[in-house]
Amino acid sequence: MKSGTIKHPKTLALAEELRRRFPALTGNVADHVAVSILARLWDWTAQYAPTGNLARWSLEAIARGLEFAEDPEAVLDALMVSGWLDRTESGDLVVHDWKDHCEGWIHAKLARKGERFHDGTAPSFRYLKSGERAGVEALFTQGCGRSTSETVDGPRARLRKPLAFSHLPLAKEEDSLKAPLARGSKPPSRQDDSKILMTFETVGTPKQWHFRQSLMDPFQEAYPNVDVLAELAKAKAWLVANPTKRKTARGMPAFLNRWLSRSVDSGRGSGNGKAGGGTDAELDPEIAAWAANRKKGGAS
Repeated sequence: MKSGTIKHPKTLALAEELRRRFPALTGNVADHVAVSILARLWDWTAQYAPTGNLARWSLEAIARGLEFAEDPEAVLDALMVSGWLDRTESGDLVVHDWKDHCEGWIHAKLARKGERFHDGTAPSFRYLKSGERAGVEALFTQGCGRSTSETVDGPRARLRKPLAFSHLPLAKEEDSLKAPLARGSKPPSRQDDSKILMTFETVGTPKQWHFRQSLMDPFQEAYPNVDVLAELAKAKAWLVANPTKRKTARGMPAFLNRWLSRSVDSGRGSGNGKAGGGTDAELDPEIAAWAANRKKGGAS
């Protein structure tokens, strides 16, 4: 860790974000945890994502690498808000200015493998041995260096799939075989136009996240004995009552999946299939109106 990091304004900002999201981290405890998270982030990135692009790993896997798996969405959002992580135009999660702050051996590792950093910048060649420097530099001069989000640990690294929910649909295999986008071009938009069933307030950007029919179908298939919408109404009411526990838009599917899983374990989500009612629905007028409509036989 570089000198000055411990009291750097961004480190203090991270500590403040952690205090806001995790009330148990009071006082100087959050400061110490922030420094620990940063040290682990840089060490983990160096080993498993040396280009600085974390996209191939799930949020859960990254949080475990930081030894902070209690709430992956919250801790990673805190790192983004405080400026330690960035989101690219294509949606990839990357370490801020990684090429400027990583250790020299990472530059050497990427150079020997013919890899560039995630933004297309070539690694520095001054960390190579003098006997190999000229040959490696010539490869990059000829445009052979590749920019990639894949780690450079070799073919076996590709066998380590990121964590995912087994019941959610995976990307089609043919999608991965399409030609890569030209430099500077943006990926095609994948807007979900299916029916909005419920809206949740979120932290970060965007400020709202829509639960749509496209996600309802796999959730209902995964939890056939649960009134999914009724349970999600309770989840929304809980977030309304606990605003400090709100998730990022990206983290909402994982949060709702955990909520439904706990409903099965506790037995509260099975049985009569009635929606909401009682105190859970009363915490939010939208939920109360929705629950009343269902009782009258209206559409969900």
